[in-house]
Order: sequence, then structure tokens, then C-alpha cells
Amino acid sequence: MRFRVENLGPLREAEVDLGKRLIVLTGPNNTGKTYFATAVYGFFRSRSSVSAGLEAGMVRGRLGVGAEEIRPFVADALLERARLLETQLDQCFGASDKTFAAAHVAANAAIEDIRKALMALSAESWGRTTGAGVGYVRRFSPRSGTVQLAIVSESFVRDLRQDKAPWSDDDWARLPVEEGDGSTDAIVASAQRALRGLFDDLLNRRSRIFPAERVAMSLFAREIAAARTQLADALLNAPDTAASVQRLAWPVSDAVLNALHLPDAAKQSTVFADLADSLEREILGGSVAVSRHGAATFTPRETSALLDVQQSASVVKSLSSLVFYFRHQAQKGDFLLIDEPELNLHPDNQRKVARFLAQAVNRGFRILISTHSDYVLRELNHLLQLGRADGRAKTLVRDLGYPEDALLRPEDIGVYLFQDGTAKDVEVSEEGFEVKTIEDEIAKLNEIQQKIYTLCAA
Repeated sequence: MRFRVENLGPLREAEVDLGKRLIVLTGPNNTGKTYFATAVYGFFRSRSSVSAGLEAGMVRGRLGVGAEEIRPFVADALLERARLLETQLDQCFGASDKTFAAAHVAANAAIEDIRKALMALSAESWGRTTGAGVGYVRRFSPRSGTVQLAIVSESFVRDLRQDKAPWSDDDWARLPVEEGDGSTDAIVASAQRALRGLFDDLLNRRSRIFPAERVAMSLFAREIAAARTQLADALLNAPDTAASVQRLAWPVSDAVLNALHLPDAAKQSTVFADLADSLEREILGGSVAVSRHGAATFTPRETSALLDVQQSASVVKSLSSLVFYFRHQAQKGDFLLIDEPELNLHPDNQRKVARFLAQAVNRGFRILISTHSDYVLRELNHLLQLGRADGRAKTLVRDLGYPEDALLRPEDIGVYLFQDGTAKDVEVSEEGFEVKTIEDEIAKLNEIQQKIYTLCAA
């Protein structure tokens, strides 16, 4: 899906492919990267139901649902969501009314995006039964570009499980379709729920944002909430009820609310706790936890002393929210937006966090980052270059100590240079990518260094 904004803050226009697994926004300061990321977060923040018209098209018996049939429903849903965000931009950014009166938001899913989602939708569903003598099978047809559904007998589904070979379109046409009794309604309903998964992928991604302000979130969340409550009470009791309170932008207010609910969230655990362990082991050098009073704590590995996060190193303040998220809140397929993941990190840890992000992407997360770090960008380049399938690359991966689950492919990553009021696509290949503004600055530094060295050596 391509997401586009116009006349948003410093951005005249910018468009990014959100279908990539890892999206990198980079460029000079004050060029609109955070504006764009905030708008993307606002787009996915509210979830909507699948179009009723699409469900009406699901019928009993043999069924083919193709990208072309679904595309109008996807287009309508994307248009509706974009228009809704346009009316909420002031709230999204915590701005005064009419600040974004001239802004425009658009989203479009290409036919190939829908085909890929359909293929993923059908990949896991060779056969299921209802326990009522019938079941359904679903598969993706490359020839017609459709997901196909057939109601079949339970014994046929049982036999199917023994034969995983793909069927041709001709084989599919000869399937022994059952004429339904009442149980087929449940099967079709199950297929409808599966089809909603397509819309969840395109429209309703469960998103979580980690703004640059995250460093202060765990420290001051309760104080911020208390102060704003007191201010709101005072305004409500004031004679002039028209007085307004400056809103917090959604990324900040949501992060504050999340910090307030840490104790409840900490009662749950996820299958991605090993990613949290990796962050603690490789970068933080200790463990993050939440006290029964809701305060984030840190225990350094070398001392085992329990510290409040505010007594800990800046790297802990920067990454503790990510540790907590992966241990207690993460779900596969979540869309994470991280502003400056390198915040407060030494160069060696910036490289490690780049590898960590790649590992998370390869575990099923989609991630958008905004970064100024040459170390992060270069490490992502290394992961692309090492991601080749040939034997030499695999040997080098082992020799250099890179984790194999951090390697990337060019189709995984989209890189965008924000500059001069727009976002320009940066070419990504197996050789990596080059961000001109950063490379130019490095070349300038090298030139200055050479001149100083030559002068001092004379």
C-alpha cells in the first residue's frame, strides 16, 4: 500500500510504499520525517470493519474471490480512512484547529499488493472441517489470481491432508463439491473471517509508535497525567468554559497512556520475549521490569542493584519501552514506528540495534524508522549485502559473527530521502543503498581531515 501526504508541515508532497517489511525515512532535520510517520500512525490508529458489500459476495458452494473483485472494496475503504484522518489531523498532531486545513492524505493499494495478501491468506488453509461431515478447502490460483473456496466432504478434507501437492485449475474444477446443508453456513462464515484478514493487513494493522519523547515517558507519565487532570478540572470549573487545553499529539498521549498501564500489561507474556532478552543482553547490560507501583526499573548485570529507570543510563531510558513491548505486548504482524532508534546509543550499539530491527522484521513485524545515523544505515547495508544466497556470503556471515536471522533482501526494505519538501525513493539492491546527504557529509569530513593532516604534517 502506498501512503501519500500533501501540504503537511514542511512536506509539499511525499509518498511511501508501506508494503515493505522495513521502511527507512532519512534526511536532514526539519524535512518532515516525523510529520510523515505521525500521519501514518494516525492512519492505522483507528480500526474499521470490512465492507458489508464484500461479505455479501461470499456465496455458498464453489467460490472464487480475486484481486480484481476485491480491489473496489479496498479502494473505498482506503479512501474513507484517508478522509477520516484529514478531519483528525489537528488532533493527531496536537495542533490548533485549522493548522492542517490545506493538507491532503491518500492511500492506494496496487493490484499486486492485493494479490500478495490473497496468496498469504490462502497459504495456510489446505483444509478445515466443522465436525459436521463437511469442510472447505481454499487455495490461491496463480492463473486467475483468485482465492478459491470449495465446500467438500469431511472425508475428502482428511484425504487432502495426506496430499499436499498443488492442484491445477483443471483439478480444482473437478473437485467433488458438496451441496450444503445448514453446516455449510458455518464454513462460509469461517471463510468470511479469513477474508477479513486481508483487510486487516491492508487497513487495520495493529500499530505501536515509539516517539523520540519515549525517553521521558516512563519517568513522567504519571506526573503528566495528574497535571493535565488538575488543569482540566480547573478549566471545567472556570467561568470561561471556552478556554482550551493544548492537546498532546497522539504518539505522545498514547505513549503516556501505555506507560500508565504498565503494571497490567506486565501480567502477560508473549512468544517474542527472546527479542526482549536480546536487547537486554546485547545492548542494555541488564534487565528491565515494572514495580508493583507501576514504575519502570532496571537491574544492571554487573551489580544486581535495583534502580529506577531515572537512575539508569540514557540507553536504558531509550530502549526500555521496546524491551517491555516485546516481552509483554507484541503480536506477530504488528506495525512499529520508531523515531530515531539510535537515540542515546554509542556507535557500537547503533549497529546492534540495526541488527535487532532486522531480526524483528524477519520474525513477522513490520517496522518504520526515522534515522539520521550513518551507523544504522551502514549496518542495514551490510545485512543486505550478506543476504545473498551464495556460499561465499554464508561463510562471511559466520566469520564476521552476524546472526543469520538478521539478513535482509532488497525486496524487504524501502528507503526514502526526505529533502526539499518531498520524499525521494532511494534505490535498494543487493549492493545496498546510498543516502546522498549523509555520504556527502562524510566526504566533506574526510576532506577537512586530510587538509588538517597535511597542514599539521608540513
